[in-house]
Amino acid sequence: MLDEALAAKIDFARSNGLELSIVTQFCFKAEPIVEWLQRLRAHGIDIPVRVGDLATRTFIPHKCHAAIGVLGAVTVGTACVLPGSVASVVVSATEGPVKRLSVEHPSGEFSLEIEVDNTTSTRLQVIRSSLIRTARALFRGDVLVPASIWDGSSTNPPTAHSQTMESP
Repeated sequence: MLDEALAAKIDFARSNGLELSIVTQFCFKAEPIVEWLQRLRAHGIDIPVRVGDLATRTFIPHKCHAAIGVLGAVTVGTACVLPGSVASVVVSATEGPVKRLSVEHPSGEFSLEIEVDNTTSTRLQVIRSSLIRTARALFRGDVLVPASIWDGSSTNPPTAHSQTMESP
């Protein structure tokens, strides 16, 4: 049933001139992904499927954190593009000076872009890094309000207008 629904979506997209790919959340074993891909191909679903580049876990200090911080994601991503590192052997980052990769964590994924300069033979220099954050909570219909707003402890609560208008 799901495979047929996916095939219908792909047909609709193609009939409207769109190209699609499937991006998975993450996986811990290759076998279920391989079996799923074989089933998709058997149903004629031939679009590219992208499994994230690297699954991570962050322990703070004794338990697994539900996500990964920005600095952690960028640090892991930098290790992935550092020639000769263990991570660079596992992950295939894009060619060229701008590397794109996906760092997965228990509650989602960070898409990273890391620009490097490796024109010198002695070291790699990271020029910039960026990542894409999602608005997943908003798409679920949730609004995240800081606790200090709810309990009234904020000394400077936000207002509807950010500027004060003065009369002439």
